Amino acid sequence: MPDYRALLDAGGRHLPKHPKGRLLDVGCGNGDFLEFASRAGWQAIGVEPDPKAVEVARARGLTVHLGGLETLGAEREAFEGITMNHVIEHVHHPRATLEACYRLLKPGGWLWIETPNLDAQGHSRFRENWVGLDIPRHLVVFTYRALTSLLQEVGFVRIEPLPYYPLCERVYAMSRAIATSASPHHPPPLSQEERIIALQAEVDARHRPEIREFVMIRAWKRG
Repeated sequence: MPDYRALLDAGGRHLPKHPKGRLLDVGCGNGDFLEFASRAGWQAIGVEPDPKAVEVARARGLTVHLGGLETLGAEREAFEGITMNHVIEHVHHPRATLEACYRLLKPGGWLWIETPNLDAQGHSRFRENWVGLDIPRHLVVFTYRALTSLLQEVGFVRIEPLPYYPLCERVYAMSRAIATSASPHHPPPLSQEERIIALQAEVDARHRPEIREFVMIRAWKRG
């Protein structure tokens, strides 16, 4: 049975229960999460490189800048929190992106990231067909250790893995679809044998963040 509490928390990007100031969503798309965060009490803004997505977000009354972090100009220490949901794997210069996030955070602020994990059990099983590779759209795919090391090099402290939520069965089904030339967006169900394998992978992933399908972590700027 799915862990619905964990799914809800992950969908809400583990926002603190008590809103506190400004929040930036990098790669905010059409603004679904920005609207959620705004309703939760945050002063939420976004940056997004897709003009059509920006148009949709602005039509919803949301504050979204067209482009990347460079659109925020000379702002420094301006946000209590920054979220990057499946964004860092798309950028050409991940270190520069993280350095920009660090500059934009207030002392004691936090950065939330989710991204595919190169050390995932699904990658070991499906190899080039693993959905997390998503070639050529994904430019850099991190391991848990590589991403945490880079965050530390940039200056972040107190880096923590966030509570696990079930992913293996869905990721395995999508990867199997790629392997059989089916659509990963509407994957056929796994066989009973494959489902047992995926469920065992869930058990292992729950206890070992370094082999989960996605790296999902939060890091703090020194206060």
